[in-house]
Amino acid sequence: LKRNGYSEREFSVDVGDISTARQVGIDLYVTTEEFSKQIGDIGVPIVEVFNLFSEDEIEEHLIEPYKQVRTAKGLE
Repeated sequence: LKRNGYSEREFSVDVGDISTARQVGIDLYVTTEEFSKQIGDIGVPIVEVFNLFSEDEIEEHLIEPYKQVRTAKGLE
């Protein structure tokens, strides 16, 4: 997100496991297809990537859903 002009003050990143995935207050998730299926429909965007360690792949899939979340919150 920083590489795309978003300030670190605008977002936070947490790492969790499936048992904590349904926390209230999460705007969107980045996970693999396998874990996405386990999370299910939770009412927020789920960004699926093949490699969670690839910053380029995450960036490719994350920016548009992040913009949509910002728009929904009246920030865009």
